[in-house]
Amino acid sequence: MMAYKHFIRELLGLAIVVSVVFGVLGVMLELFALTALWEHQQAIADVFFHESLYFVVFLIPPYFLWKLINRPELVSADQAYLAMRLEAESRQ
Repeated sequence: MMAYKHFIRELLGLAIVVSVVFGVLGVMLELFALTALWEHQQAIADVFFHESLYFVVFLIPPYFLWKLINRPELVSADQAYLAMRLEAESRQ
């Protein structure tokens, strides 16, 4: 059971990283769209704005994933699993 919680915590951490990367990509696309508007290229700016809307959604989940990943029972199970694994490796 502890190994399961350890891997769940690792997967949630990976989901946080992926969400942050996609969120940053959305912000970059919005900046590119603003630059295209500044250069009076309306068609390109419309494409950048349209594509960035899908990535802005990824800015919301990291907060909730972070709260989920730091739940006390998940943290204690993860630490217990790592201690048990380290002890088993030191015996060999």
